[in-house]
Amino acid sequence: KAYHEQNPEIGQTKSALYQRMRRDPDCAYTDWTSRRRHGPGLLSNIENVRAEAERQMFASLIQGSAGALTRFSLVRLYLLQRSGELPSRTTLTVHDEIHTDCDEADAAKVALATQAVMEDFHHHFGAIPIVAGIEKTTTSWADKKEFDPWEAT
Repeated sequence: KAYHEQNPEIGQTKSALYQRMRRDPDCAYTDWTSRRRHGPGLLSNIENVRAEAERQMFASLIQGSAGALTRFSLVRLYLLQRSGELPSRTTLTVHDEIHTDCDEADAAKVALATQAVMEDFHHHFGAIPIVAGIEKTTTSWADKKEFDPWEAT
């Protein structure tokens, strides 16, 4: 309850999405990448069915957008790596994380460039900020810690 009181725009966004979908004859929405998601359960008279459809639709919007943002970022990073502008190699993705390997001396440059690429989608989401955190490890993925590349430069 406190979370929604502090962030009323989330509830407003959800409500607007559901209302827009209910007005659509196909009961669907199209996200920023033109993917269409149908939610006929939103029209149900059964409260549990409707509530589940609402949860699925909003999660799909958020998770689908994060997945698309990650895929677009991967392509951009690959092009920078291939051209030699980014001295790193993408090795793994986990959900909306992109893991890259690079020399220790290049870590700050690679981190800042990767963050800039991932955050460069703000124009698709209006006032919603796109924030990419940075973590670093020299051993394994499980040992990663927050990294401030500005301190490292």
